[in-house]
Amino acid sequence: LLNNPSASSQEAYDAFIAQMNKRAFELGMFDTNFVNPHGLYNANHYTTPRDMMLLALAAYGVPVINQTASSKTYNVNNKDGSTDVLRNTNQMLYDTIGEFYGIADATPNPYKTDLPTAGKTGNTDEGGRTFVFNSQVDGADVYGVIFKTDEEGIFSQSKNVLDDLKNNYEFKTIEDIEPLVLKNVHFVDDATIPLNELDLQAYLNDEQYENIEVDYELDETYVDPETMELTQTVYPGQQIGNLVIRSRDKVIKDVPITVQNRIRTKNWTDFIYDNFFVIVLAILIVLVLLYLYMKNRIRRKYARKRRKKSTKPRVS
Repeated sequence: LLNNPSASSQEAYDAFIAQMNKRAFELGMFDTNFVNPHGLYNANHYTTPRDMMLLALAAYGVPVINQTASSKTYNVNNKDGSTDVLRNTNQMLYDTIGEFYGIADATPNPYKTDLPTAGKTGNTDEGGRTFVFNSQVDGADVYGVIFKTDEEGIFSQSKNVLDDLKNNYEFKTIEDIEPLVLKNVHFVDDATIPLNELDLQAYLNDEQYENIEVDYELDETYVDPETMELTQTVYPGQQIGNLVIRSRDKVIKDVPITVQNRIRTKNWTDFIYDNFFVIVLAILIVLVLLYLYMKNRIRRKYARKRRKKSTKPRVS
């Protein structure tokens, strides 16, 4: 990171922590601050379940990380010929209690799941037991984050969630969502904000699906939520709000609404565009009136000439 072989250990450490926070910000982890690389307690070292979800999405998307986190054991061959066995602390991977603890106990593991699961556990006195896991249900990736519980809680809750998803939920697409159409948009720009179909999919049970409600929550910095009018020019990549999908007041999904192309507010050219036919009609009326006025004026002029000519005395 420093490109400086003579850097001190502290300088390298600080550079690494800075890179951790930089990457966290890039992932959208705005409620996270790292001060060490190991996670031991520090008052200034903190995160949230949502931010850990974002980190899990990035980390478990790397095949080698997912494979490692879903492996039961790893053998380390030492130089003296001995072997140390590293054992995964994710109890959901093991068939028996003995397999998990490395002892002769054939008691079935109550937290075993047939679903492929990669997980990372954590444990501090202040934070309690934590678990961030990734699994697949019906071919779809599922991510879970559990904070501040005990060893039994992290595995029982995770297994219950996965079993419930497998037995009672389906990956469904939420239909009939009206696209977001902005007002006060320059006539050459597209006022419709497209939605990605993948953003409209979620695991839902039948009751949730039947009670789906969808709302646009727009950033007043860019859009007047009452009139839906654009208040300033927005550019590709800017987020102007969220599509919030709820069922019985529970948020199912919160989808960022991001602008794909530049969208400008109306200017004087839009007045011409919006009122083109009125303006053309007004011009035609003016031209007709001008024509009639000039025609009438010319007619009166010739009428005066004829009158003068008719009243001129004749010479015999």
